[in-house]
Amino acid sequence: MLDTTETVEVIRSPDAEIVAAVELARTAQRTWRETPLKDRQNIARRFAALVAHRSEELCQSIALSQRQSIETYTSELVPLADAAGYLAKRAAYWLSPRWESRRGRPLWAWHVAVETRRLPWGVVLIIGPSNYPLFLPGVQMLQALIAGNTVVLKPGRDSTAAAHALRMLWVEAGGSSSLVQILPEAVDSVRDAMAAGVDHVVLTGSTASGHAVMQLAEERLTPATLELSGCDAVFVLPSADIELTARAISFGLTFNGSATCIAPRRVYVDAARQGDLQQALLRAAAEWQPKPVEAGAAARARQVIEKSLAAGAQLVLGELPEDDLWSPVVLADVTPDMAIAREDLFAPVTSLLTCTSLTAALEAAQTCPYALGASVFGEAKEAAAFARQVSAGCVVVNDLIAPTADPRVSFTAWNQSGYGPTRGPEGLLQMTRVNVVVEQRGKWRPHLDPHGHPPLSLLQGLLNWSHGCTWLQRLQGLRQLITTAWNSRRNKAT
Repeated sequence: MLDTTETVEVIRSPDAEIVAAVELARTAQRTWRETPLKDRQNIARRFAALVAHRSEELCQSIALSQRQSIETYTSELVPLADAAGYLAKRAAYWLSPRWESRRGRPLWAWHVAVETRRLPWGVVLIIGPSNYPLFLPGVQMLQALIAGNTVVLKPGRDSTAAAHALRMLWVEAGGSSSLVQILPEAVDSVRDAMAAGVDHVVLTGSTASGHAVMQLAEERLTPATLELSGCDAVFVLPSADIELTARAISFGLTFNGSATCIAPRRVYVDAARQGDLQQALLRAAAEWQPKPVEAGAAARARQVIEKSLAAGAQLVLGELPEDDLWSPVVLADVTPDMAIAREDLFAPVTSLLTCTSLTAALEAAQTCPYALGASVFGEAKEAAAFARQVSAGCVVVNDLIAPTADPRVSFTAWNQSGYGPTRGPEGLLQMTRVNVVVEQRGKWRPHLDPHGHPPLSLLQGLLNWSHGCTWLQRLQGLRQLITTAWNSRRNKAT
């Protein structure tokens, strides 16, 4: 998700209050990590109920000029409550210790037992965005807490009230206030918190922010999850329902004022269907209303559009506004090398790219440095098969944006869009580190023999018995294994 205000500046002495907040979170985590998972899940269950009970207050905590209350409910409150409910029901399944199956174990490890555990990192720094200040940091906060971490939350621009609302819900649901620390919005807070020593960082922001945070993380070898900018692709197959496709693109361009990292920015369509799509978009445009775009994002979008028009692109729908009040803009005759097809914009802009084949569309799409999400429109089976060829973290078939709010969906960025999953089961596991306990329960430990290594013939027999190409070779290996073991035991006895 793009937040154009997020940057991290040069390192200086950390702020004492932020250091104290991180230390308070660290002290609280020592107790919280011992809290039974069932008790943590119960807090998540109550959290979901409180989202419903406090919905009007939560709406009032958001300061987004382009946002209507109905969009806050659909894009933030409902999916946030669903995510909390999912954690209440399924967190134990994903976080409980797992004993590895004995199937596939090597012969020499016959008595070895392997347990894989998911343990919390400790203190997780969450750097939130401004475009979805409740849903995105809220889900990340809940996942971190349910996994046994404590959270230090740095809100996005104008999102401090939303951050405190999330903390209020957590406390009212039964969680300790010390488990969630709210930092100032200033970007210096990120540097200061990392200097104080957090254990994991989750950033939702621009690619520039991602580079800056990674520089800080590299200095301290702090693991990080980055959900960054997008320039999402839409693939229109020959079998696509053009009216459905146009409605979906229109929705993506207008929802939340198009301040969405997975809004449709590149539409790949064959020449035979491009005219129909343009006409369908023209009909959809009758419902479009101008919405404010953040000044910096508007200026950048205007610059990229003008550059692309100069390179040969055509403005086929909408007008390029002089101010920061935008209606959707659609460009045609766009080629993959143009700026409009390679930049992460946060304004209601999309481009039509004509492709001669589906293979050509895939190849053209891969020239874009961003690979956050994508959508495919077409006959169900054909579109699903094509979706599995698309290089992007999350691909939606015959829809866009809305299905990704399903709490079961893990959202993963590729390339310059970042890396590491958020949300869904994989996002929950990302809030943990892996701990493996290996138990040797047998008495046979030939590697500890003070007289030297096991006989070479024993190892040769073991290899052939375990991995021989034919049954004859495997049986010969078994014979060699038994004979060598017998002879070794007889020699020791004499």
